[in-house]
Amino acid sequence: MNKALPCLSFLKQNKISYYYDEEKNEILFPCFTCKNQAEMSTITTMWQCNKCKTKGNLVTLIKELKEKNTIEIKEVKIYNPTKENREVRNLIKQIDERYQSKETSRLRNKIEQLLNYYSEKSS
Repeated sequence: MNKALPCLSFLKQNKISYYYDEEKNEILFPCFTCKNQAEMSTITTMWQCNKCKTKGNLVTLIKELKEKNTIEIKEVKIYNPTKENREVRNLIKQIDERYQSKETSRLRNKIEQLLNYYSEKSS
């Protein structure tokens, strides 16, 4: 049984940056010890930091949050390609609408093609 919902709820409720990869059944979030990327299985809730090798499960993560400085952890952001893609598209759209020139429209189309290419390639 997939335990993604309680894991995601915990991270979201505590405003901790994360990226959920549903296909891999894993959640990426900042390690509470070294602030580098940690990976959690949504099947077992077991997690491990890629750098300092700290590990545990959702219960130990909840305990660690109570013991650590949560302000520092909340400032660490995990790269979310879906969110970044959406933000790039929105920024390009705003620029194109603001300046309404052939160059900005051409640039927007090129960037859209590039983003679509990499989105399809990674799927």
